[in-house]
Amino acid sequence: MAVERKLYQQEKVEKKKIEVEVKKVKRGFKTDQLPDAFVDGNFIAKVGSEIIVSRYRNGKDTLSICTVKEIEDSGLIHTWDETLQQWFVFPISQPPKLTKIKND
Repeated sequence: MAVERKLYQQEKVEKKKIEVEVKKVKRGFKTDQLPDAFVDGNFIAKVGSEIIVSRYRNGKDTLSICTVKEIEDSGLIHTWDETLQQWFVFPISQPPKLTKIKND
């Protein structure tokens, strides 16, 4: 009586690709005409609005589009970076160099 053995074959598992809409700031985008998000030290953007911030990434300053998700009483602003697909949190006392409200 012979014992038959099955060869271990790894089944290919297809991973679902999640389609994510990445928003990028075009090269040469003019931020001069956009209103400032900070006026007299107060953050004037509302929850749900989009802001453009400068972030230091990979040795240089880059522009990112962020959606404001939460503004805490303690002074922290929670945003979702639509460009890098990650959270970006900063305090009101130390905002990024450039913080503008994006107009649609």
